[in-house]
Amino acid sequence: MRDEWFGNSQEGIEGIQAHLRKQGLLREVQPTEFLQGLTLLYSLEKRQQDLKAGKTGKQITGVTAKREAVLSLPVDAFQKWKQPLMQGYWKAAKFLRQ
Repeated sequence: MRDEWFGNSQEGIEGIQAHLRKQGLLREVQPTEFLQGLTLLYSLEKRQQDLKAGKTGKQITGVTAKREAVLSLPVDAFQKWKQPLMQGYWKAAKFLRQ
């Protein structure tokens, strides 16, 4: 996780932080905020799957970024949503600059 955020020059990994900092408006994005964004995307995906499966009421996963949801985020969800979230941050920064 540390290498994902800060990068690792020995392994040629550009960190998420370094990528976001290239955009002035994104310099202050913190790792916890990024993880909360990932968790929101993941829980939204799970909710959509539940609705598609015909679940109702409390069976449907809620969209959340609470601490327990962030801590239970699976690695595969992190890998799946990392790029789309970074692109979303960039698009939001571009929108705000305009």
